[in-house]
Amino acid sequence: MNTVIETQTGIFEYTTPQTISTEKWINEHLDCNAIIDNQGSTIVVYAFTQDPKYNHALGEYFKQKNFKNQHILRGISSDGLNSLI
Repeated sequence: MNTVIETQTGIFEYTTPQTISTEKWINEHLDCNAIIDNQGSTIVVYAFTQDPKYNHALGEYFKQKNFKNQHILRGISSDGLNSLI
């Protein structure tokens, strides 16, 4: 099992990046952003927020850690998703 460490308030990072289905990740992390590698139907997650109030902090964390080939996956808003259903 991958260990998750809270590296700063509201920002969580996997000690070993987690590969997961894109759909599953988005469904389980509504409103929250993540630092990822995109591989189509799967993503590799490096760090993430569990509360949307830390999404801006994740952007700053992304810059501080100097991720090279990764990008930020913006969480789908729960309100937006509910409007589709």
